[in-house]
Amino acid sequence: MPQQPDDSPMKIKHLLIPAYLTLTCGSPFAHAAHEELIHAIWTVESSNAPDGPTMGDGGLSRGPLQCSRAAWIDSRVPGDWSDVDRLDYAKRVFEAYTDRWAGKNATDEQRARCWNAGPAWRKRMKATDGYWGRCRRRWNESVDRL
Repeated sequence: MPQQPDDSPMKIKHLLIPAYLTLTCGSPFAHAAHEELIHAIWTVESSNAPDGPTMGDGGLSRGPLQCSRAAWIDSRVPGDWSDVDRLDYAKRVFEAYTDRWAGKNATDEQRARCWNAGPAWRKRMKATDGYWGRCRRRWNESVDRL
């Protein structure tokens, strides 16, 4: 029985399906990597407020992660700004926004600073020191409890 060449339609199909699913649905591992950081930010931003309209910054930010309308728009996540009142949706906005402005390979520190200071976060490192310090402390507290 002759062997099929490496570029057989069956092999290509097996390579394309996972790529298609990743592009359309997102990687199943993409969000798990930042769960501890997101939990720390949730604690810093809203003291782990449950889903619902938690408003902050004089109405400029909302939800458990205190997402601004500008961050929501920049994230390009379909939906409505009020959807950030749900933690699951707010996490998607956080991931998309920080992927866009800090980079897909950004460290958790870089993502936290970006979330706090916006797209120009690299120019505001000193201004985000306190925020990153609070996030890091909350992260360490949650890791110490495990």
